[in-house]
Amino acid sequence: MTDAPTTSAAVAPPLTGVHHIELTVRDLERSLRWYLDTLGLSEARRLEREGRRIVMLRRTDSPTFPVLALVEHPSGADSHFDERRIGLDHLAFAVADAAAVDAWAEHLDRLGVERSEVKDGALSGSRLVVFRDPDGVQLECYTSP
Repeated sequence: MTDAPTTSAAVAPPLTGVHHIELTVRDLERSLRWYLDTLGLSEARRLEREGRRIVMLRRTDSPTFPVLALVEHPSGADSHFDERRIGLDHLAFAVADAAAVDAWAEHLDRLGVERSEVKDGALSGSRLVVFRDPDGVQLECYTSP
């Protein structure tokens, strides 16, 4: 892969948002239960493609929330998630405000999900709480003014 062009002559076509995010999981049913219970997602569809089992999840109360797909590969996942490898560092879910971050922290506590303290983010006025899914994927609930 080459670096992106550095001239201003290259104008990218428009993007309208994020359609879907796919996360590889070790155990599809375990991860599915966790994402349904913890994030309040709903199962939208199941697929099998080239031996991969895929479950697509949605937030029914948010029409702009992208599809989050969990993917189990036939050969299985070969290692535990590590945000220091090339690829996904973390996935941050937008919430309305600092009170919503606090509400998520309380929700995670009720479920027994290990989490960070609620803390300031790198951007001025931002707040977040960090937690991990069953495969160690780092997730955040994040707000920024």
